[in-house]
Amino acid sequence: MASTILTHRECGRFKTFVSRAIPLKANRTTSLWGRNWQMKILPTLYWNEKIVMGYLIQAASIHRRQPEPRVAGYHTLWPPMLRDDWERLYDIIHGPFRMGPPMPAEVTYSERVMEWLGLFDRSRQQIIWMRANRIPWKILVDEFDRSKVSLWRDLSESLSVIKYHLNRIDPKGDDFKALRSRAWSVSTP
Repeated sequence: MASTILTHRECGRFKTFVSRAIPLKANRTTSLWGRNWQMKILPTLYWNEKIVMGYLIQAASIHRRQPEPRVAGYHTLWPPMLRDDWERLYDIIHGPFRMGPPMPAEVTYSERVMEWLGLFDRSRQQIIWMRANRIPWKILVDEFDRSKVSLWRDLSESLSVIKYHLNRIDPKGDDFKALRSRAWSVSTP
């Protein structure tokens, strides 16, 4: 029987998985180095750090669109602001476009993504969520009183933990792809 030892090499941005196999003597072929090397094709996993961060950024944008909670029994007595046509036209051309409140499927999607933060302690949760909200590094450095490099290291380690967790649970990403497509599909009555 052939015994296989799986080794992992990292070459720059690309990762190659090489297995060193010791085949039967009849099939023995040697390479330039006198060793037997075979490429082992592993299944491509869906989750990586960039995809995880993209999901977190989308969840943060959905979370920002949710309406603010209002206290029951209180209401405003101020009249609505009246704007003339020129002000509305200027807002249409130059103003930031604010989307309406999220649909229930989008809220479900963002809640499922925010469950990933439960894997970490409070400080790492804050670092991940602040970067998902695109808060600059300088503010994070002042907030946590740590260097940018250590904050970045914590963020990348956290994203790797989420990636490994998701690749173990859902290696092809089918559950979240379906949830994502439901959240952004247009429902017609």
